Amino acid sequence: MCLAAFYIDGYAYQENVLPRKHKEEGHDVYIIASCETYLDNNRLGYVKPSNYINEDGIQVTRLPYSRYLPLKIAKKLRIYEGLWTCLERIKPDFIFLHDIQFLSLNKVVKYKQYNPNVTIVADGHTDYINSARSFLSKNILHKMIYKPSITHAEKYIDKFYGTLPPRNVFMKEMYGIPSEKLEYLPLGVDDDKTKELNHKRDRKKICDLYGIDTKNFIVITGGKFDQAKASVLSLIDAVLMTEECVLIIFGSFDDDVEKMAHAKMGSKIIYVGWMDEKDSMQLLSGVDLAVYPYLHSTLWEQTAGIGTPLLVKAIDGFSHININGNCAFLNSCEALEISRKIEECRKDITNMRKRADKVKSEFAYSNIARKVLEDCI
Repeated sequence: MCLAAFYIDGYAYQENVLPRKHKEEGHDVYIIASCETYLDNNRLGYVKPSNYINEDGIQVTRLPYSRYLPLKIAKKLRIYEGLWTCLERIKPDFIFLHDIQFLSLNKVVKYKQYNPNVTIVADGHTDYINSARSFLSKNILHKMIYKPSITHAEKYIDKFYGTLPPRNVFMKEMYGIPSEKLEYLPLGVDDDKTKELNHKRDRKKICDLYGIDTKNFIVITGGKFDQAKASVLSLIDAVLMTEECVLIIFGSFDDDVEKMAHAKMGSKIIYVGWMDEKDSMQLLSGVDLAVYPYLHSTLWEQTAGIGTPLLVKAIDGFSHININGNCAFLNSCEALEISRKIEECRKDITNMRKRADKVKSEFAYSNIARKVLEDCI
């Protein structure tokens, strides 16, 4: 149930892969989603309510917003029409709530009241970094609007999963979710697709494709580079000052960051643009080290699930990605610090890769999807 945020067809987000894995396990799977999605593959917007079968053969129902409220308010508070009818038609035994900030949550509670044997679990994607940052958001939207709804629903929800450790902290502090109901559930990667990857083969392909000398240490970074990720510029500077090191960048830039980044690019900095899931995974497989000197993104877990060593920004509460030394941390995002850490990783890269290979299963969505059901059914 993806009613607390957007749902985007064809992506590799958690809400795309978990239903696919549950279907592969032999279950009947349905997705109930909002009308919020990506338009033109680059901006959030809205589509019309609809019913259709997605690329995984799963029925998706996009619900309309309430017609009894101004549309802007209904979208903000996430109040939908037809949810009860949809639940009655599907008759689910197990409901997975993809986040909990939607006021139509009361319809899910009502369904549980009429069907007490139904299992409901909810995950959380909200923390103090990505939400509740302003007075209005924290004290009005979360505490006065969402909290009463979530507090009422809590006793009907069997388990809450924070998709990062700080998200459990947020649910406990903001909504009063009891500690005994909270558990960490990793984000991950589609391990069916990682089976096709081979580091040595993929590395050779990258070197051939981009004309990289095989003796170079190959670093990669990716994402949507806006002002919040402007430290990619420091990473570029760090690679430029590091001998026999090249950087591959995939993703997209906003205008300001793009101008500054392109001014620094040369033979050591290779920008490949936006890539589909298959190509980006092959890139991540073939490099020596992935470096993300900015706030957390799902690329952290995807990279770990592929088995590639990481160097990431040290953020309080976000050390989950380091299980056994597969990851190193940046104390700052200054170019000199990044260059120094890259050199440290290069000296230990053989051991880092061995350790990274051992933790891939921790971020495999097949295991994550199976765990959710085994925990609660």
